[in-house]
Amino acid sequence: MRLISRRWLVIGLLLAAVGICMVETQTSPAAAIRGVPSMLRYLRGMWPPAWSAIPGLLEPLLESVEIAVVAIAWASFGALILGLLGARNINSIGWLYQAVRILLNTLRGIPALLYALVFVAMVGLGPFPGVLGLACHCTGSLGRYFAEAFESSDPGLIEAGKSVGAHKGQIIVHFVLSDTLPLLIGYILYYFEYCIRTSTLLGFVGAGGIGVPLLVALRLFRTREVAAILMLILATVFTLDRTSAFIRRQILGGEHTLHRLSKRKVR
Repeated sequence: MRLISRRWLVIGLLLAAVGICMVETQTSPAAAIRGVPSMLRYLRGMWPPAWSAIPGLLEPLLESVEIAVVAIAWASFGALILGLLGARNINSIGWLYQAVRILLNTLRGIPALLYALVFVAMVGLGPFPGVLGLACHCTGSLGRYFAEAFESSDPGLIEAGKSVGAHKGQIIVHFVLSDTLPLLIGYILYYFEYCIRTSTLLGFVGAGGIGVPLLVALRLFRTREVAAILMLILATVFTLDRTSAFIRRQILGGEHTLHRLSKRKVR
């Protein structure tokens, strides 16, 4: 009875917290329902999309893809280094391990768009701030996952490497990385998909890509052009997601392998 009472108390507190947040944020289901006709009018104004605008949108769309490619490449390299330093079974220097863990949490705790906004102020408008913003955020996120993957690697392999006289570099390359490589590749491909989706919004803060013409079209109420841009973004994201999934299956040997690897015990 006492356990059941505690459960209902927790549920009641959670519901009360949700209710307070709804009041503070002026959330009103009735207002949402009243706004349905306006939303439908806006959607009707988006049809048919301005197909004639698509040729002029291909260059900024390609720029978004290029931002994602460079960002994930930089992030993967940085995450590999920080991940090794942030793995307790590889880095035995206590203060350095803690410092790297704090750095990874700091990097991943700041959204990519906020990074991009700061870098726009530092280096100016264009795609480069977007690359830096995505790379910083993904370095922190990938670095933490890499570190956890390294820590979950088979300790027997590390001991086997030490027993044959391998130095730390050889142990990392031939034992730790070879054991965790499929998992690392899976993480990189998933975050590449994230970079593709996020790069389409970087133009909202002046960091280049397809977000720039989208923001202009929204501000000028060019609803048909907005529809064309959104459809182009969706088609690109879907295509690249499917391509990434195909590459993942070819490298990892199917979704079952990735699922099995993701079940590894991590600290």
